[in-house]
Amino acid sequence: MSIIFTCIIALINFGPVVGFNAIVSLTIIAITASYTICIVALIWRRFFGKPIPKERFSLGRWGLLVNIIALACTAPLTILVLWVQAALVQPQAIADPVVTDSHQYQTRRPPR
Repeated sequence: MSIIFTCIIALINFGPVVGFNAIVSLTIIAITASYTICIVALIWRRFFGKPIPKERFSLGRWGLLVNIIALACTAPLTILVLWVQAALVQPQAIADPVVTDSHQYQTRRPPR
């Protein structure tokens, strides 16, 4: 089932670039936000919650410092990925079919 979903999402790359970029942008936002939320939850639990259970691998007393440094890196990143990096796209560009785009590229010739 996941291979079918992946193939369908991969087909978007053959369509308008705007649709593909929108899906990639949402994925990046989701990944950075989920990572930041997990770090905040760990820091919150260390200060205000029950003690964290013993694990096979632990950073010991360095764990809190590593989490705070990770939060300092991921929190601004989570905010920055929400901003638009380029000019806004016209609504017509989203709805252009592949045939129209490929026809436009074929009819344009570079100047000599």
